[in-house]
Amino acid sequence: ITGAARGTGAATARRFVEEGASVLLGDVLDDLGNEVAEGLGPSAAYLHLDVREPGHWSAAVGDVTDRFGGVD
Repeated sequence: ITGAARGTGAATARRFVEEGASVLLGDVLDDLGNEVAEGLGPSAAYLHLDVREPGHWSAAVGDVTDRFGGVD
């Protein structure tokens, strides 16, 4: 979930976790993003993600695959 450090992104991450999903939270606001992910427990993880940077997307896909087994 992009923009997950606050606002709609954080709320979406919370809702997905409440519904049983595992989520990777991405944002450039690292302190806030980590705080949100930690508050959501083991079903959530944070990754620094600048959506303007193609290399960040590759890292995000690799991270979610390693942590959660893939994207669905």
